[in-house]
Amino acid sequence: YKIKSDSGKVGYIEKAAVTLKSETDNEEENNETVAQEKLIMFWQYGSNTDTLGDKIEGVNVVMPTWFAVSDSQGAVEINYDRAYYQKAKSNGYELWPIITNGLDNLEIDKKAVTSEIMNNEESRENLIRNIAGLIEEYKLDGINIDFEGMKEEDKYLYTQFLRELYPIVKSKGAKLSVDIYFTNYIDRKGVGKACDYVMLMGYDQRGNWSDEAGSIAEVSWVDKNINSLIQDSQIEPSKIILGVPFYTRLWNIKSDGTITTNVYSMKNSADFISKYGLTPVLDEVAGQNYVEMTSGNTTYKLWIEDATSISNRADIVTKYNLAGITAWQKGFETEDIWQVLREKLK
Repeated sequence: YKIKSDSGKVGYIEKAAVTLKSETDNEEENNETVAQEKLIMFWQYGSNTDTLGDKIEGVNVVMPTWFAVSDSQGAVEINYDRAYYQKAKSNGYELWPIITNGLDNLEIDKKAVTSEIMNNEESRENLIRNIAGLIEEYKLDGINIDFEGMKEEDKYLYTQFLRELYPIVKSKGAKLSVDIYFTNYIDRKGVGKACDYVMLMGYDQRGNWSDEAGSIAEVSWVDKNINSLIQDSQIEPSKIILGVPFYTRLWNIKSDGTITTNVYSMKNSADFISKYGLTPVLDEVAGQNYVEMTSGNTTYKLWIEDATSISNRADIVTKYNLAGITAWQKGFETEDIWQVLREKLK
């Protein structure tokens, strides 16, 4: 057999000297992490310590955007911030920084670069070694893989990359989490077996590509997706973390039917409602409060992210006994949200 050691060395060994694990054994090994208390987490863009803030009771883990693949050989761009690390640790948080496939790098074609890495064993091994080195050098508690916009034909190679990465991350005493949407380039069942946690980015049901105004994350849509992960993809609920938005979209609908949209944080939404003296009403289908107003030839529609919507999503975590909840992104929320999450998930 061709084998690879935990340190990444590749070689050959006689079959008679090897006892192969069954698929069931592998599933049991990867399912060893079962959350006893609900995880309350957040992603954070960048490393602003003011945005990180002081200790938030109930929060366990923070995930800043520190790393990104920078070329097809598996090199990694590093944006580690020591002051952020120290503040997060003083708050009692674990750090599971994000590594992307170059989402913000305009100088590379992330789809092509990711495909080249997935299709080249040497590049995959180099990327894995680099990730292992980051965990060790910066004393990380985990790593969060956020690879997006990949080629559909590489979906099973991506799963294989995670299978190769998993034992190396575990050997460093860290946790491996993977972000997913419901897209054709993700092998959800395979990914679920190949990591400690799957983080469903439960938003962007609608966006600036949409030809209709509406919620970016209807509660019923989120519930359906979670149920599919459990039933169809056969991922254990104890491995699923629900990603929720701390933002929404203000929809601008012209009288000629033209639709544009702007991202609004929770505070932006509150300011908009206050400025125009609007009274929210509950959209029971979306599970959110809603306001609408017309000015001139434009109608404005806003499905609000607030304590009501976050509470309804926390109920989904409880309903399916998921591992916990995470949010994109820190700094977009209003302060009351943390109390809602603590009370719902304690």
